[in-house]
Amino acid sequence: MAALFSNVSAHVLRIGTTYYRYRMALDLTLCLVPKQIEVLFAKAATDEQYAEWMQAIPSLLKGSQDFDYQDESLTQLKRDIAAIKEEHHFAADHYYYDKYRCFATIDYLLDAHIRATHFCLEPALLWQGGTSYPGITAGQGMFIKLYNEAAVKRIALLLGDLTFSDLLVHYDYEKMLEAGVYKLTTLENSEVLEVAFYEIRGIFLLALAEDLLVFKAID
Repeated sequence: MAALFSNVSAHVLRIGTTYYRYRMALDLTLCLVPKQIEVLFAKAATDEQYAEWMQAIPSLLKGSQDFDYQDESLTQLKRDIAAIKEEHHFAADHYYYDKYRCFATIDYLLDAHIRATHFCLEPALLWQGGTSYPGITAGQGMFIKLYNEAAVKRIALLLGDLTFSDLLVHYDYEKMLEAGVYKLTTLENSEVLEVAFYEIRGIFLLALAEDLLVFKAID
């Protein structure tokens, strides 16, 4: 399990066999999106300029930023998102931002639970989960990904009856520290960890209930 989460140096992170360089701390964003978003990802995979703006999708769906830049690709993306919003109502609970940076701790605990129960899911479902598209990355180089319908169903099946107490039995600070869990959350902050777990759980359960996909960016 250590290989999934180990830090190689202060600014290089190893996830599996892949190394990521980052300039600042890494944050997780999850956002529920309709299936039409796959058309935008397919377009971005063949249009480098368009792909550069894909990280803005959650903010454009929320309408939280104007993005008042004179850029043709951004203008096109804004038009595409506006067309999607005509049919898709975006609600506040469709968005999750890990402001306490505890997602790696949760991912480690989920991974331990998956291994202990032999659940049919690949490990590191937050770090590595989702489908990547060529050239579509967040600001620090990690792929922006989509959890498709099948992935949402599998994850929701795992999380449906899972409680925070179920995860906490796998918490071993020394072992997790040795594994290099990114921004390891201590048990003194277990309330923050619990809230984050249930919010992440809620995102995937809501995605299943509303037949939506999950957009993920780590940046």
